[in-house]
Amino acid sequence: MISPVQKLADSKQRFLLSDVAFYGRTLNEYVEMFNFNPDEWEGKRVLDCASGPASFAAEAHQAGIKAVACDPMYVHSAADLINRAEKDIELCLSKTKEQRELFDLSTCEKDTHYVAEKQRALFNFSRDYSTGKEQGRYINGSLPHLPFPDNRFDLVLSAHLLFVYATKDNGGLFNEERFPLSFHIEAIKEMIRVSSHELRIYPLKGPNRSNHALLSAVLETLQKMPVEFELVDVSYKDIAAATQMLKIKKLSGV
Repeated sequence: MISPVQKLADSKQRFLLSDVAFYGRTLNEYVEMFNFNPDEWEGKRVLDCASGPASFAAEAHQAGIKAVACDPMYVHSAADLINRAEKDIELCLSKTKEQRELFDLSTCEKDTHYVAEKQRALFNFSRDYSTGKEQGRYINGSLPHLPFPDNRFDLVLSAHLLFVYATKDNGGLFNEERFPLSFHIEAIKEMIRVSSHELRIYPLKGPNRSNHALLSAVLETLQKMPVEFELVDVSYKDIAAATQMLKIKKLSGV
């Protein structure tokens, strides 16, 4: 079992992690992060990548959406994933309390509400995980190489991986370079490949900078591809500077 987030860097100005935090979010949070309308996507194929222990796939499935969650952690048992997530929720909340100026928690007046959403996501994920794996709803896979054919999904959603886990100098959460610009570009290209229509990415900024150093380079790359893209305001409240998502649409016939 991979260890939980091992150590939060001691910094009064930086919010830093030593590993990707493993906790998820609810369908309601996806609605706010991605301007996602469940009714619009009923009967459609939607991929959540990387999903972690989010309850999106479980809740979307109940809403009639053909949802699939993809994450490299799905090689582990439900018990191991729950244990990892519970520890990461506690650690990240502790760090958030130390540096509230980096976050917008105006929609969660009390920390208990914020934690409750994460625990609700974990609870619904854990109830669905074993059955969902048997039904093909939870797939082991990691960017930038996904185990899906071209145009497999109508919509791909990607939350809290790209941009967030770049280096601190680029606005991310890591001291060392683990997800460089090349990874961001290849990951986005891969998610476009498996989508027949649209990709949405949130957030576009980490807590340590008001502007993300990698975003402009990603947008320059997209300008050379057969896609249309735009930055769209969202209502989700978490990282103070993260008020937009990136929406990418494949051009017709591509």
